[in-house]
Amino acid sequence: MEEAHYEMYAKLLQVNNYIAARMHDLFKEKEVTRSQFNVLRALGDVYPESCNAKYIKENMMVNAPDVTRLLDRLILKGYITRKRNDEKRRQIEVKINNKGLSILEKMGPEALNAIDFLEKVSVKEAKNINKILEKLIE
Repeated sequence: MEEAHYEMYAKLLQVNNYIAARMHDLFKEKEVTRSQFNVLRALGDVYPESCNAKYIKENMMVNAPDVTRLLDRLILKGYITRKRNDEKRRQIEVKINNKGLSILEKMGPEALNAIDFLEKVSVKEAKNINKILEKLIE
């Protein structure tokens, strides 16, 4: 591995840890984990439609048992609903409900404040970084 690649790896970890630290208090206050927030955000993006667990798994890059546990916890908190797909009986559909939308709405502005430092990067630079990051996760 080239030194530049290792440095990139270290910088990616540093940015990830920086974001996690800035959002820690918000998640703690709302009693939601970062993964749960990301699931709620993904479900909020497709609302009023529902989506299947596979969609969440692929978009969050987590394995199936982890998705199931995440969904179970969000159901227990009353933020989402789950039901079997009538046409594809083995497929589970999940949907954010009003309580989930409410917590997402409350957390949204605070979450944006926690990542406002990203605006140090121009839109053009952000698009280039996004292309590079997409290449890394393909």
